[in-house]
Amino acid sequence: MYILHFVCWGQTASLHGFHGISGGGSTLLSRHRKQLNAHKVQTLLQQMQDKFQTMSDQIIGRIDEMSGRIDDLEKNIGDLMTQAGVEEMEAENKVKEEQGSA
Repeated sequence: MYILHFVCWGQTASLHGFHGISGGGSTLLSRHRKQLNAHKVQTLLQQMQDKFQTMSDQIIGRIDEMSGRIDDLEKNIGDLMTQAGVEEMEAENKVKEEQGSA
């Protein structure tokens, strides 16, 4: 006589039978294996989804950070262009003044 004891999803079950006799016990064992395989697949899919969500969150965070950097860069370029425009105007005014006094 054999006793097969297994735990699946927090539930405990036992199979009792005799050596050499197949039937209800093997069907139940086969069903249990299918449930275990389904559980393994479900667990793997959940883990993959969790990792995908984590990576998605990281990517979105990096995109937001890069967006902020681009905004700062655009502002700095605008400031430089403004400063260059002012300096160019001052230089042009000096040239005109020098030409006018000469």
